[in-house]
Amino acid sequence: MQSFLNEVAKKIIDSNNDLSLIRVIVPNLRAIKFLKEALKNELEVAALAPQILSIEEFINELSGIEKATNIDLFMYQKSILNRQENLKKTKFTLNVQSCFKIFLILNCSMTVGIYFATTTGKTEDIAERLHGLLDSAEGPKDISDVDDLSELAGHDGVICGIPTWNTGADSERSGTAWDSILEDIGELDLNGKKVAIFGLGDSSTYTENYCDAMEELHRFFQQAGASMVGYTAKTDYTFDESKSVVGEEFCGLPLDEDSESDMTDERLSGWAEKLKGEMF
Repeated sequence: MQSFLNEVAKKIIDSNNDLSLIRVIVPNLRAIKFLKEALKNELEVAALAPQILSIEEFINELSGIEKATNIDLFMYQKSILNRQENLKKTKFTLNVQSCFKIFLILNCSMTVGIYFATTTGKTEDIAERLHGLLDSAEGPKDISDVDDLSELAGHDGVICGIPTWNTGADSERSGTAWDSILEDIGELDLNGKKVAIFGLGDSSTYTENYCDAMEELHRFFQQAGASMVGYTAKTDYTFDESKSVVGEEFCGLPLDEDSESDMTDERLSGWAEKLKGEMF
C-alpha cells in the first residue's frame, strides 16, 4: 500500500496545482495516514495539504444522509422477516457489493505475488491452496519461469514457497531453482515491500534441520530491504532444531506434508488470516 501511495503523493505534487484545492479519496482511514506521511516526505517546502477522505466519508458526504448503524440494520432486517411493510427507512445503508467494487478499483495497483519452486509438486500444491484463501493475490508462479527478478519488486507484497532438500547444508538448502538466484534477490531494491515465506519439510525424518531453507531465503529478502512478515510461533511444532527459528518464532510458516499433512489446512488457513492483517 505504501509504495502505491508514495506514487500518488508524487503525482499530486508534480501536478503543480494548489494542493488545498485537491481532494483525494482513499480506501480507509489507515490509507489517509500513510498518504499524509508520503506527502510530507515528498514536499520540499511547507504547504497546505489536500483534503483526503475515506470512501465511507466521501459517500456519506455525497449522499447527505447518515449511514445506518448496526442496530438500525438489525431492526430493518427484523422488520423484513416479520413482513412489516410500513417501515420508513430514514437512514442511508451502504451497498456492500458496490463499495467492494470501488475498493478494488482504488486498489488495482496494489498487488501481491505468490512464487514457489518445487521438485515433487507439493510446494506448488500448497501455493495453489494458499491462493484459494487469498483471492486478492495473483495466481502462483514457478520462480523458474521468471526471466527478470525485478518482477518481484513490481509487487507491493511477495509470498514465497520453498522446500528443504539439501538437508544439513549451510547454503543452497532448497535444492530447487531458488538456490541459483539467492544472491540476485539480495541485490534487489525491495524497500517498502512486504515478504512472507512458507516452507516444506519433514519434522519426523529430518527433525534436526526442519525447514532450514526458509531462513536462507528470508535472509536474502531481508538483505534486499524487504519487511518480513508472517512469522509463526514454534510452540505448535514437534522438532529438534531448525535454522529457520528466529527467537521464539519461525521466520515464516513451516509445513510438513510428510508426517503432519492432517494439520496443513488449519495451519495454512490461520496463516492466511495473519497475512491479511500484516500484508494486505
